[in-house]
Amino acid sequence: MKIASFDTTVYDTSDPEVILIECDAAGTVTSSGKPFVMRYIQLLRSRDGEIMTWRDYWSPLQGAEILGGIPETWFPTDDPASK
Repeated sequence: MKIASFDTTVYDTSDPEVILIECDAAGTVTSSGKPFVMRYIQLLRSRDGEIMTWRDYWSPLQGAEILGGIPETWFPTDDPASK
């Protein structure tokens, strides 16, 4: 993936140790040339100027679709009409 833009919004929280960031990354999938936008959340906890935890929350289904589709094996079905 080639990232063309990366936008963030930082939200105030009632806890001074918690940082909540909403991210939008946009770019191009290098293998297909397909443009994409990926939105996700980062949740950080800091103490004494150091990051204690850093978690990313994103949709793996959206990531799979961006990279070319969701493999059928992720959601197998025996329904002949779905083939």
